[in-house]
Amino acid sequence: MNPIDSCSLLHIITPLYRFEYLDAIYASIPAYVDITWHLSISNRRNLPENQFISNDKRVKIHYLDCEDDDLVHKRNGVFEKIRSGYFYLLDDDTIFFEEVYHLYKKYSLIQFKGLILGRQYRPFYDARPLRPYGNPLFNNIDTGMAIAHCSVLKAVSWEWCESKYSRDCYFWSKCYEYFGEKLTINSKQYISIYNKLNPTRPSLVIKKEAGFIRIDIKISHQLLGKMVVILFLIRNFPRRVLNMK
Repeated sequence: MNPIDSCSLLHIITPLYRFEYLDAIYASIPAYVDITWHLSISNRRNLPENQFISNDKRVKIHYLDCEDDDLVHKRNGVFEKIRSGYFYLLDDDTIFFEEVYHLYKKYSLIQFKGLILGRQYRPFYDARPLRPYGNPLFNNIDTGMAIAHCSVLKAVSWEWCESKYSRDCYFWSKCYEYFGEKLTINSKQYISIYNKLNPTRPSLVIKKEAGFIRIDIKISHQLLGKMVVILFLIRNFPRRVLNMK
């Protein structure tokens, strides 16, 4: 496939291995001509039989020589095909928020070439901080919480990284380092919903390091997760009040 070259496109990139959610994801993507949806698939699987794949020219299939669960090569394989425009990373277990398109359109019209961050909705915890950091240890930006200009892909790729931080935090940290504070916008708009189509995935992940011991707890039960968040806020409220004085 030849490199894609359009300065007015929003590239939605989905590394695909959960075919069962494809129709629901497609239904959430608005039918605008300046959207291209890239599906990267392992060449060890057959092409999905969903009707829209052959009927909608905006859908591009990328076959890659990799394992089915290798999201690193699947994302980078699409990155290599994009030369301009903007990109948004959409996992294969959630849906597209139309607000992503509106933000892309707003800033592409003024030819903003930077990083746009948005909020993410979770069933009981959606107050994730928007402030980005160059250090991935302090970043809390999930895969679908950002829209970026494709110029960054000349310098940054999706990488295997240390287990003490996730690949998405690492990737967006590097993107923030590339663009810098002046070319980073913090939007209050919701542009992502966490694992909407896959309720078995944990909705709250707690990571803590104490000396050489690393604690990694994943909570799927919504009520339990909500109680943990409330206890955390209560515990830290006096400290926040003191810091504000």
